[in-house]
Amino acid sequence: MEKAIGIFGSSSGKSEPHLNFCYTLGDHLQELGYNLITGTCPGYPFEVARIAFNNRKSKTKIIGISPFGNRTLHLEKGMIEEYHDVIIYTGLGDHIEGKQAYNSRANIITNSVDSAIVFPGSEGTLSELELLIIKEKRIIIISDEVSEFVDKARELFGNKNPNESNKLHIYNFEWLKYKPNYYSKELMKWIEGRI
Repeated sequence: MEKAIGIFGSSSGKSEPHLNFCYTLGDHLQELGYNLITGTCPGYPFEVARIAFNNRKSKTKIIGISPFGNRTLHLEKGMIEEYHDVIIYTGLGDHIEGKQAYNSRANIITNSVDSAIVFPGSEGTLSELELLIIKEKRIIIISDEVSEFVDKARELFGNKNPNESNKLHIYNFEWLKYKPNYYSKELMKWIEGRI
């Protein structure tokens, strides 16, 4: 069975350089045949899924985990259904208000992935990151080296140097935007444990 990689990050991510890297990454992931899992929100994860779906030449599947129990509620709450092969409607957020409804699916997503690529985000992304760390998944964070998000990620990781771990690696976005193809391939090598 193909590995599943979770794509996490801000649902409101709009940084053009980050989006450009999403396009390169989505294309590279589908070429390698990885299955992708998202939380069906807009933003960076959606952009990676969209490109992987549209450019698909492999057996890649894009799987969405919705916090809501049916398609109608899913769409009413502004979630995405396009560019996913399968959406699993969990119902976990049906009776919860606010951000907690969206966070309700975090355990399912983090249990379902072999590895994760995490773009900057807010509390929801940080709670998913914490679960990924606890579950000892291989994690790549794509962010500016100096940012509140990276500081919080380091704190979650116990203030160790994440890049010295075989479980968590931070890629400075300043590098990625200049050589997106090269670094996209390097990310995959690290995810696979080849570097």
